[in-house]
Amino acid sequence: MTSFERVLQICGLDEQAAIPFFDQPAEVVRGWIDGSREVPAAAWAMLAQLYGQLERAAERSEIVLNEAGLDPTLWNEGMGIPDPAERLPNGAEINAGLIASLRRLHKGLAADGTISA
Repeated sequence: MTSFERVLQICGLDEQAAIPFFDQPAEVVRGWIDGSREVPAAAWAMLAQLYGQLERAAERSEIVLNEAGLDPTLWNEGMGIPDPAERLPNGAEINAGLIASLRRLHKGLAADGTISA
């Protein structure tokens, strides 16, 4: 797996979502993913910007989780709360929600590894 493919996963994009995200032909994006084409700096910059949006959505989601306490039903929702001005691809929105859940769970872990409110 290439670094580019891993970063796509972190940002919640698979190959099918990456093609319209980058507005590039499928063969170009596939080449970036499999390493047969060099990824241009502009594509990395787009991913960095998307990651920033994902982080902001995770922060907003974490606030909701904090208000709800450690309700396990919310951990499985995996939906981030993006700013209305920041449209996230569906996979990125899901990753934002999961990051928020992990952050909240991590903060709720006691030294012995049990979950506290």
